[in-house]
This record gives sequence, C-alpha cells and structure tokens, in this order.
Amino acid sequence: MRPIILNGHERPITRLCYNRDGDLIFTAAKNSVANVWFSANGERLGSFHGHDGVIWWLDVDWSTKNLLTASGDYHCKLWDIETGKQIEDFENDAPARTCGISFCGNLLMFTTDETFVEGKNKKSEIIILDKRDPSSLSGASPVLRVFSADKTKVTGAIWGPLNKTIICGHDSGALTVLDVRSGQVLHQIASHKGPVTDIQMHLHLPMFITGSKDHTAKLYSAYDLSSIRTYTTERPINSAAISPTRDHFVRRSNLEH
Repeated sequence: MRPIILNGHERPITRLCYNRDGDLIFTAAKNSVANVWFSANGERLGSFHGHDGVIWWLDVDWSTKNLLTASGDYHCKLWDIETGKQIEDFENDAPARTCGISFCGNLLMFTTDETFVEGKNKKSEIIILDKRDPSSLSGASPVLRVFSADKTKVTGAIWGPLNKTIICGHDSGALTVLDVRSGQVLHQIASHKGPVTDIQMHLHLPMFITGSKDHTAKLYSAYDLSSIRTYTTERPINSAAISPTRDHFVRRSNLEH
C-alpha cells in the first residue's frame, strides 16, 4: 500500500475524519482553516474559511452535505460542503472543543472548554441543538445542556448508536457514556493514562477508536466501553480514524517538545 502525504496546513493537524463513502477526508488544524481531500490520490478539493482561531474538531454528516466545525474562537459553524459557504454560526461563552452531527442529521452536538465567566470557574459543557427548531438553534431551548461528568474537560465526543447516547473522552483519560434524554452517565472507565485527543465511530459496526497523548490508540465497544484492541506508537497521537471501506485506521502524530 502506497502512503499518501497531505500537505495543506501551516500548523499542526488537530483532527481528521472520513465521510461515509470513504472518498473524502476532512482535516482541521491550528491555522483556523479546514480542508477536504480526495482520499484516493490526496488532491485537495477545497477549504473552509471563516474561523478566527484554532479548529479543534470537525464532523461531516451522513449524506456529505454539511460540515460542522468547533473552534477556539468561541464559535461552532455549519458549512455547505459543495459550496464551502457558512450556513449557521453558533456563538458560545467558552471555546468550543468538539462537535458532532447526529446520524439523522437533525441534531447538532458540541462541547465547550472550562473557562472563567464573571469571575467564576465554569466547567466544560455538553450541548445538543435541534436544527429544525429555531429556538433551539438560538440556544434558548437546547435539547440537552449538561456539565462534564468527569472532573476534567471534554476533549472528544461522538454520537453513540441510534443517537441515544453521547460518548465523551476527557483530559484525564477517562471515557463516559451519557444518555441523550436525561444527561445521566451510563458508563465510565479510566481509558488512557494521558488526555484523550480524538474519538471516532466506525461507520458500520458499534465500535469506536480513541487517540491519546499516552502514545496509544484503542478500539472500544460503543455499548459498554469494553476494550477490543490497543495500538501502541512511539509518539503522542493527535487524531485517529477508521476507514469506512477497508480494515484500516489512520492516525496523526506530532513530535512534542
């Protein structure tokens, strides 16, 4: 298998993911621009400009129509993939760390970092909005808004099977599974010895992969967080993704100083 090197970001990559068909790869980096590439040859298809800070996370919907990005500039943005134009802009009271589009495409999830608001420490939050409801999109009536179940901030989050749960990775290395309706914690484990840097679901199977600064990527069951396999590398892992068409996964590592 011939490796393909993608050169298009001026600063370290923070996140990468495939679309459902596996023909496109979306990447985010600390240079405030998201890119989309053809996975077959590594050619860059286009870019998404509009953020004023680092893009920590991105997610593409099931039909490859919309892209959702979360940025340190306190904004989450919804994009039209075909045109590259911004559709919605969600402003938060804290830097946005992660985001995700539900399998049905109607629900938008994002998480925020810990921050100081009016002189008080505000914990990391998990927020879910409904695209079909204007009051929900404005933030007035969110589907769910809860604080992080772990003592540390959420560093990665994805939708669980059937949109019934949210699976979160934390700065402490822990993994938690939240019920979407109640916000209650269903499962929680100590997964990694370092911060979870990425978490991505398999397209067809109820399992997901995590990346961590502890030099490992791990496969878990999306139902009960049971461990499936561990991959060890020589460097901290920034991002990890499972191919939707082959028995492969791709990881992104950086040398840290």
